[in-house]
Parts: sequence; structure tokens; C-alpha cells
Amino acid sequence: MVLVSSLGQLTSDLYLPSLPAIATDLHSNNQAAQWTLSIYMLGFAITQLLYGPISDALGRRKPLLIGLMVGLVGGVICFFAHHIQSLMIGRLVQGLGAGATLSLPAAILRDIFEGKNLAKYSSYAALIGAGVLALGPLLGGYLQEYSGWRADFFLMMIYSAIALLVVFWLVPETNAHKHPENLRSSIIKQNLGILFVSPVFIGYCACSLFAYGAILAWLTSGPILLQTVVGLSPVSFGWLYILTGMAFSLGAFSNGKAVGTIGIQRMLQFGLMIILLAGVLMAGSKFLGYVNVFVIMLPVVLVMFGASWVFPNASAGIFQPFPKIAGTAAAVFYSARVLAGSIFSGMVALTPNHSQLPMAFAFMLSALLALGVFYFTVGRCQK
Repeated sequence: MVLVSSLGQLTSDLYLPSLPAIATDLHSNNQAAQWTLSIYMLGFAITQLLYGPISDALGRRKPLLIGLMVGLVGGVICFFAHHIQSLMIGRLVQGLGAGATLSLPAAILRDIFEGKNLAKYSSYAALIGAGVLALGPLLGGYLQEYSGWRADFFLMMIYSAIALLVVFWLVPETNAHKHPENLRSSIIKQNLGILFVSPVFIGYCACSLFAYGAILAWLTSGPILLQTVVGLSPVSFGWLYILTGMAFSLGAFSNGKAVGTIGIQRMLQFGLMIILLAGVLMAGSKFLGYVNVFVIMLPVVLVMFGASWVFPNASAGIFQPFPKIAGTAAAVFYSARVLAGSIFSGMVALTPNHSQLPMAFAFMLSALLALGVFYFTVGRCQK
């Protein structure tokens, strides 16, 4: 599941150092290149609403295999793209397949673990995945430097094929609560109704989606800002990206150790406050006249550390009350999260790339919105 869940993020991160080169090679502009990430996230978000209910009804394994095959086809389209429009189509198809790689592994973990064990193992899975993902942009930087951006998508194709074979040969069916009737429209409406009237679901979902929006703001703006404004090479950007993976890994490890003592809710709120602090520091540095690697990367590292306290605890808080519709809960949860990330990404892509202010405002806005919604939902339920 670590291998599979890493695929979706790797598919979004590996080519980030190549965004300026893609814009040049395909005779486009930086904003269009950034939109390839937003479009990928849009497809990523949409299909999770399908994979989740299907997995509740028919099992987790078959939808996961289908998603991996679709993602592989998208990688082929991207590899052979000769204009920005065909690359966007390929990225959309990749996203449609990658939707299975987030919600379904989460549902499979929920099939096996629960409660604090679920939060703990989700943190450890995030820790291992972050170690793998931190190497993505670094590898992408070297691929861009020596082979060009198409090599990124060739590697995505190879990774997708390996994940497909591993799931086919090694992953059993874990859903012990199959309910084929869940595919009926009346049951889908009923299950969605259960989720949407739950303050617990809404509160934890909001925290996760807004934190993810902050990360997507960095992924959209960071590669362009650091390469075209600060002047880093693709390889240098890839090496810097390792810092974000290390921060996420450290945060995930510390969360796994501390959550049993401090509790899910407090760890999550601390994570959001760290993201807010990161936005304040980044905005302050711009108002003081600084635009350099340090004033950009320090807040980004803080965002990744804080997000690693938000994601596993939000997942544990959401899935625990809904064991019989874990797939549907995962689908709505991750679909909303990635859709919010796509919106944040698209908004940042429309802003000028001359400074870190758009990114800083995205960090602050995401944290404040998450804290506000959490207080009026989960927070009030506990009083």
C-alpha cells in the first residue's frame, strides 16, 4: 500500500523541476505548464467519488487494478505529447487513474486497523512514503538536466507498471463488508447523507483539505519561483525538495510517537498552527524585502512538518465512526481534499510568479479556514 499510495504523489511531484522546460519546449507559458498540475489534481479528485463506493460494494482489489491501468495509459499519452493541450489531456487521464491510489489504500488500512493503531500505522506509512517521495523531484531534476522532461513520464510509466504487477500478484481482497446494494442510487444518497450531516466528518475533512491546499500552493508556485526568480537549476531545486520530504518524515514519525499521549485532536490543531506560522513568516520576509532560498524554504519546511500532523489524525478521526462505508468515506474525504488542492493550485497559477506572497497568503488562508471549521464542528461536539 505504501508503493501504491506513493504513486499518485510521485506522478504529481516528479516532473515539477521540468515545468519551465515544458513551457519552453511546447511553445507555451509558465501558467499553462502549472495548469497541468491543477488538471491532474482535478482528475485525481473526481474519480475517487467512483472508486470508493465501488470498493465498498464489490471489493478494493479490482477497482485498484483498473485505476493503475488507467494511470499507465495517461503516462503514455504524456510521454508522446507534442503540444501543451495533449499534455493536459494525458495529465487528466493520469489523474483519473491515480484517484484509486489514494482512497483505496486508505480504505484497505481501515479494513485492517482501527483507532490509535490506524493513526499510528497511517503515520508510519506516511513516513515511508515521504522518504520515497522526497527523491521524486530530485530524480526529476537530474532527468530534466540530462534527458529532458519526457524522461519523467517514462519513469512514471515504469513505476505504474510495477505497482500494477505488485497489486495483481500480492494484494488480497480486504473488504469483509461487501454490500453490492451500495451501488444503488438510494443507498449512495443515504451513505453520503450520513457523512454530510456528521460534524465530525465535516470538521476533519476541512482540516485535511485546507492543509493539502497549502501544499499544492507550494507545488504550483515553488518550482517556477525558485528557478525563474531565484535562479536555481532543476537539480538544485530537486535537492532542496528533499528538505520537504525530511520535514514530513520527521513530523510523521513524531506524530506516531506522540498521538497516543497527546491525542488526535490536539496534534491536528498544533499542525494547523504551524502552517499558519509558516505563512506569516513567508509574508513577513517579502514585506522586509527578501526573496531568496532561505525565506522561501524555511516556511515550506514548516508547512510540510505541520501537514504531517494533520493528515494521519484527520484520517483516523474520519474513518473510525464509519467502518461499514469506509470506502465511501475515503472517497469523499480524499476527493474533497484533492479538489481543494486543485482549486488552490489553479488560483496560485493565475497569480504573478514574481514573489512568495501568493504562496504565503495561501498558507495563512488554509490554516485559518481549517481552524475555524474545526472549532465550529468537532470542537463544539466535544463540549
